[in-house]
Amino acid sequence: MYAAKEAVLKAMGVGIEAVFGLVMAVITGSSIAEAVAAESGFTGVEAARAANAMLRVIAQSLQRGERVSVPGFGAFSVRDRKGRTGHNPATGKAIRIEAKRVVKFKPGKALQFDAAPSGASKSVRKGVRR
Repeated sequence: MYAAKEAVLKAMGVGIEAVFGLVMAVITGSSIAEAVAAESGFTGVEAARAANAMLRVIAQSLQRGERVSVPGFGAFSVRDRKGRTGHNPATGKAIRIEAKRVVKFKPGKALQFDAAPSGASKSVRKGVRR
């Protein structure tokens, strides 16, 4: 299964490294633009403009508190996190962590995959915590 994903990522020109038997990839803005150009037939400059425009629209929508849904990919939304008390790990002293807004991403069905390594127990594959 991972060999197929690795082949697809290599074909896209994405840097790949194996960590603990899992394929990890780092995708940069330029590699996204290259992939968009290859898929669409746009020039590299046109693809970079299109990718940047899409990311800018998503960011602006989230800043306004809107939910952004991309069918087959997933949905971005903004959540408010409450303030809480944390601890400085170096000193153990209690510190106040302020409330903040964070972006949440929920992958669509087409993007979800079994991330558990083969041979893992059934409870690990299903995400059951013990």
